[in-house]
Amino acid sequence: FRRIPVMIIGDGDEEKQIVRLVKELSPIEYWDFYEAYEERYGLRKESAIANLGSYIEKYHTNNEYITDLPRLSYEEETRIKRVLEKKDIWSIEELESVFTEENVASGIDALNNTTLYDMGFTLNIGYAYSRKYSNVTECLENCIFSKELVDLNEVDPEISRLSSFKNYIYTLRLSLDYIEISPKLLASKGFLEKEYGLTEEIIREIQASISSFYTEKYFNANSLWESIKEDNNVGLLKGNKWLCTSIMRQQEGVFSLSVVNAVILSLQRDELALAKICTWIVEREGRMTLDRLTNRINELFGSGFDKHKIAFKLKEQGNAEELLTDGVDEYIEQLISA
Repeated sequence: FRRIPVMIIGDGDEEKQIVRLVKELSPIEYWDFYEAYEERYGLRKESAIANLGSYIEKYHTNNEYITDLPRLSYEEETRIKRVLEKKDIWSIEELESVFTEENVASGIDALNNTTLYDMGFTLNIGYAYSRKYSNVTECLENCIFSKELVDLNEVDPEISRLSSFKNYIYTLRLSLDYIEISPKLLASKGFLEKEYGLTEEIIREIQASISSFYTEKYFNANSLWESIKEDNNVGLLKGNKWLCTSIMRQQEGVFSLSVVNAVILSLQRDELALAKICTWIVEREGRMTLDRLTNRINELFGSGFDKHKIAFKLKEQGNAEELLTDGVDEYIEQLISA
């Protein structure tokens, strides 16, 4: 029993997991490997070294992990290369499926740095991209963000969960190269200028003019609409509150919480939690029923919370009795039974 307990779900096997990763990334520097393990699986590198290092000691030479791995036959390489040429970026899960479906004789062990390099790909933590690009940013720009409208629902979920993808999205938002005009639909600068008459200069003006209204602890375009809708530049948004919230969100020092049908903003990152938002409403308006509290959140922020979700969060935080005039147990039971 470790000092830091680990929950293993399903048929997970830590030894197989760490051996599989070292085979993928070999040759790799000792410390770089554990940083890669932390990024892929979430276990802190210090804990991985202390608890899992013994599984791969045999691969450790001169401060590197090096494995002598099987290579693909000419026929196997030809088949798999034909599949990989269909797109320029692949998640590791997709690659494992390809190697399995193509009945590679040596199995998943043939999925490694060297094999993919020979087929024109660079293997990174959790994904591989075509070597015709100098880095993954260039690959994302060409493969995903080369269109006026980018629907994130169409991006492979395994790719969209990668830290490199999230960091790239964050950079795009701060630079205003893309702005979300509806849930998970990003629009380019060109599209925004063509459809809304919004140049980068006007967007910056909107941010500057409405930032003076960020006086409440929590806000978004829905909660501020009556105060900002007469602004001439805001009028260009054609009543699109989601776009307005996105413009507000894409500022330094503004933090966001994505909820049901809405994004709630705050200038205090640590305060963005549903239970804290409920507490804030009750502090302003007094204790109320669960129905009333749910309605108030949805009215303020244009969200679509179900009262059972609110009940669960308040029960979890242990402050339901402080905030509500009725109980939450019956709603929790209904949620569990559903």
